[in-house]
This record gives sequence, structure tokens and C-alpha cells, in this order.
Amino acid sequence: YYTDSDADLSLTCTIEFLFFIEYLKRRENRMEEKKIPGKNGEVYFPYEDRVSSESIVYFTRDLSKEGLQKAYKKIMSTLVGKIAVKVHTGEQHGPNIIPRSWVKYLFENELKGATIIETNTYYKGDRYTTEDHLKTLEVNGWTFAKCDIIDDKGVVNLPVNGLKRCLLERV
Repeated sequence: YYTDSDADLSLTCTIEFLFFIEYLKRRENRMEEKKIPGKNGEVYFPYEDRVSSESIVYFTRDLSKEGLQKAYKKIMSTLVGKIAVKVHTGEQHGPNIIPRSWVKYLFENELKGATIIETNTYYKGDRYTTEDHLKTLEVNGWTFAKCDIIDDKGVVNLPVNGLKRCLLERV
């Protein structure tokens, strides 16, 4: 049993399906065009093709002295001038600290003269004040390199365009 309304419905469904296919193709093309270095990790851009001032972050699942050395080898050709390395130095005797021996090896063999940089914490603990932080660095064994606590003289509040509300006090 076939009517004109069935033909209209069939034609409408076909047209909607074609529009949907076209939409998917366009969306896929837009996604291809929007690939940005450093976003979502799906694209590698060689250094010479990079025009952004955004930082490049490397990640490794190889949590070993060798893994740290491999990560360093990836970036070593781009390092010039004074070098500072941000390392989580942890609370006194705390967990989740990269083994000092891995970092020490790198500093003594590859990064001679480099500085470890750290910041005080916004929560009360072993790194809340610069004085306590310096003690914590010693207790945790971060004495093999110069360590610069970059907010040891205080902090600066910077304006952010479009920011509606911001808590500017230390908690």
C-alpha cells in the first residue's frame, strides 16, 4: 500500500539524511582546520613550524631515571641561556616526589648550573613561608642545585581582562 504522503515522507527523510551527511563532513573539516599545537595532544608541530608563544608540555609514562633523561633529550636542543627547572619538591618526607637521585643525575651530567624553581604554597604547611620552604628543601634532599623560591619576596596581582570576580587574598 503506497500513497503520495509516503513518497513525501521518503523524500523528506532522504533530504534530511543528505543534510546530516553534509553536516558531518563540514564538522570533520572544521575539526581538521582547528588543530592547534599543544591542544589535546593529537598533533605534533615541528619547532620550525611553531609561531605560538604557548608553552609546549611533554608527558611520559616512563617514570624512571631513564624516562627523565629521554624527556630531557627531547627538549635539550631548544635550551639556551640560564635554565630553570620547575620540580615538585614536596612537603617534608612527603609522597609523590620524583626521586632526587634522578634529578640530581640530570643536573650533574646534563644541566650543570641550572636552577630548581619553586613557589610557596597558598595552604598552611611545610612550604607556606619561604623560611619553612627552605627547611623543607633541605629535609627532602634538594641541596644538590641552587633552588630559587620565585615568590620569596611576595606576589603580584595582575589584572585579567574579562575576569568577573577573583579572590586576591591568601587563604
